[in-house]
Amino acid sequence: MDTGELYQLEILLQNSCNLRCRYCFAEGGTYGQQAVRLTPEQGRRIIRILAQQGIHKISKIAFLGGEPSTLPDTMEAICDECARLVACGRMQETPEFFIITNCISISQKCMEVLHRYRIHVTISIDGPAEINDQLRVFPNGYKTHDLVLRNIQKLRAHGIEPAMVEATYTAVHERAGLSREETVAALQEELGISGIYLCDCDCSDPTFEPTYEGAAARMAQDNRSLALLFLEKKYEEVPLMLRQFVIQTSRRLNMIEGQDYLCEAGLQSLTIAANGDIYPCHMFIPGKYMLLDNIFLGDFDLQASKPAVDELEMYTKLGREPCRDCWARNICNMCFYRIYQTQWSADARDELADHCKILKNQLEKTILYLSNMQQAERKALYDAIGKLQPVKHDETQ
Repeated sequence: MDTGELYQLEILLQNSCNLRCRYCFAEGGTYGQQAVRLTPEQGRRIIRILAQQGIHKISKIAFLGGEPSTLPDTMEAICDECARLVACGRMQETPEFFIITNCISISQKCMEVLHRYRIHVTISIDGPAEINDQLRVFPNGYKTHDLVLRNIQKLRAHGIEPAMVEATYTAVHERAGLSREETVAALQEELGISGIYLCDCDCSDPTFEPTYEGAAARMAQDNRSLALLFLEKKYEEVPLMLRQFVIQTSRRLNMIEGQDYLCEAGLQSLTIAANGDIYPCHMFIPGKYMLLDNIFLGDFDLQASKPAVDELEMYTKLGREPCRDCWARNICNMCFYRIYQTQWSADARDELADHCKILKNQLEKTILYLSNMQQAERKALYDAIGKLQPVKHDETQ
């Protein structure tokens, strides 16, 4: 933010949702707070205020919720305000726009806004009907899978191709005999979307939380996937996050100086809730952890909220003893919220230690493969990955 640039701005258009996913950490989208909707004028104000506070470039704006697709007028107002500020020279360039939606209520107006502003669409669905409809349901318990598929077809008919899918892997999948890899493959085949981001359910409820794989099993799977990517060139069979990891690692290896911060949250990335509250990331909203400020307050000062993050030694690699002497320090990154949890959770500390082992294994294997490739081979790899996922890969050499 010191440079007047934000890499990512997350805006929660509302903190209510039209579904009641049975494992939802956000308590039906409310995050345990009073339901609020962001009006179109408030959306415009957010962009204007950031510009007044010296932000002249926002690379990405992500519309989140609750469920953001039911407020197309607010999305439109935010996109339009960005375009207006670019036209008058107060913003350098139009941001890329993104939305994460459950694809349940896609109106004609919503499709018009998505198409006009070229908004990248990520759809939330958890697998085949027999799995998804046990997890992602309406408040009355009614199933959602078939409706999501019909709305995906509506989007495509309107010239909107979904960019990726976010899915949650649960104990329901396990009990049905569906592995993580099989879940990804099933979604790719059914939806015709190659970019599937699959994360494990983390809700501390054995009904939904899957068996923890452990670091050794995860590293073995990563090694198989990296061999598929680099040796067999079966790019579509490699998990989305691992493909992105290879691109990001290559970029970091080309950086002259490493970054001391573990994560961009609070520094180059901000989340603004529907009531105007500002957080480093949406993960901090439950419990109001790390509430930095409120953008609608009359005395709001963007720079004054930054020290609340800067003063945390745990936020920097040099400030954390396990990171200080680690060989991977200059090329790794890590979720700030994951580290923040270690202050009070022994389970979080154990998971973080495993995460470090997994990350270092990924780095070791990726660096070894890349070092044995010619520049033309690396370029061909990046191009192949880039065709499968929404990753800016053309700057990597």
